[in-house]
Amino acid sequence: MKALFLHTFFFSQYIVFMKQRLHSFDAMRAIAMFLGVVLHASIAYKANPVFGWPRDFSYNNVVFDYLYHFIHLFRMELFFAIAGFFTHFLILKIGPGEFAAHRFKRIVIPFVLSTIVLVPLSMVPFRYFDYMSQHGTESLHLGVVLSLTIDSYKQWNGLLHLWFLYDLIYFYTFTLIIYRFRNIGYIKFLWLKISAFVGSNLVNHKLIVVLGILLFINTLYFSSIDVPVNTGIRINLALLIYYYTFFAFGIILHFLVDDLWRLKRHGLLNVSIGLLLSIVSYAFYIGLNLESHFIKFINAFATVFFCYWFFGGFSDCF
Repeated sequence: MKALFLHTFFFSQYIVFMKQRLHSFDAMRAIAMFLGVVLHASIAYKANPVFGWPRDFSYNNVVFDYLYHFIHLFRMELFFAIAGFFTHFLILKIGPGEFAAHRFKRIVIPFVLSTIVLVPLSMVPFRYFDYMSQHGTESLHLGVVLSLTIDSYKQWNGLLHLWFLYDLIYFYTFTLIIYRFRNIGYIKFLWLKISAFVGSNLVNHKLIVVLGILLFINTLYFSSIDVPVNTGIRINLALLIYYYTFFAFGIILHFLVDDLWRLKRHGLLNVSIGLLLSIVSYAFYIGLNLESHFIKFINAFATVFFCYWFFGGFSDCF
């Protein structure tokens, strides 16, 4: 296998870096995308409906509530960790300047165009559902549908599902700034300490405990029990910090790419604990009048165990 000696991300030394793309992690990202389809489709059949979201009045089941809860625990966190992983991959491969240009073409331009073109179109089903709820289907005709579509383009609709790209733009910018000043003493020292801690504790429970506690503390700044979704352009600092934790973790994992196979050692244990915690937190959420901090604590650790399981399972494929 061909290898290149390339400059590391934050400090001056060389590592052996595999030039081949890690297709197993592309597959992991694709699975996370498909899980997004399942998650959003399940909302229509939840026993506890989401306000403003189209739903099927003729059928609902609590199974879909748990399905939503289960996927929501780790899907976006996994996405951002994978994004951080491939950010390190690209910066090492093409350099920070080319990386910035690459991300501008692949992320910023599609984000702006989609916000203008696709987001208003994505709002049409919601307006269609609201209209049917108020007026029924008898008065529905092509003119109404066209009117609802035009109305969607006349007003600001937020970012909807594009909030992920919006956050990524911040993360790329922040990461490139850190890269620019990577040789400053305290930045270099902090990176060395963090990467050394992660590397030496990658497969023991000390790192899981630290990550779980950090995430739990972060979630205390959320008003909701679940990790919220911010579809506006106004920055939610606590939410950005929460997701950048996973983005940075992905960067570190790529830095330790040769050791990722070690994560598979406890794969069955990790997914079992994650599933158990997700079931317990959901049972507490719907059935017991408990302090929300306790549920947030359980959710934080479930998230860590699920992410560990995914990275461990797919790292075994390359």
